[in-house]
Amino acid sequence: MLRKFLISILLLTQLNLLAQDSDAAVLDKQVSIQFNNVSLTTALRQLSRASEVKLSYNSNIIPRDIRIIDAYNGVTVKVVLESLLGRANLFYRVVDDTIIILKRVFSEKKIIGRVLDANTKEPLPFANV
Repeated sequence: MLRKFLISILLLTQLNLLAQDSDAAVLDKQVSIQFNNVSLTTALRQLSRASEVKLSYNSNIIPRDIRIIDAYNGVTVKVVLESLLGRANLFYRVVDDTIIILKRVFSEKKIIGRVLDANTKEPLPFANV
């Protein structure tokens, strides 16, 4: 029983390592690409074609007012993506062999306060808000 359990753990660990290698392989592809005053959507399409990497995103989250005038020579897909997405408050996750582009959501509200003991009304040590 213990032997089967240990073998299962070993197999799951190996599968996880293979998945991480696949993610790295997608992001580590070398690409040379030039953007000549194109929209971010067009730049993402060009990157996908040039690198043969699948990109998935909702076009509604892509800002339309950003223009890209950059050239990248022999860099990884990761470098280009981080440069492009950083301008638009976007980020990515790799799922299988597809890069999914998502919007960063920041809260505009600031929460401050103190944690007090209900009986003594004294601040509780080591408590955080």
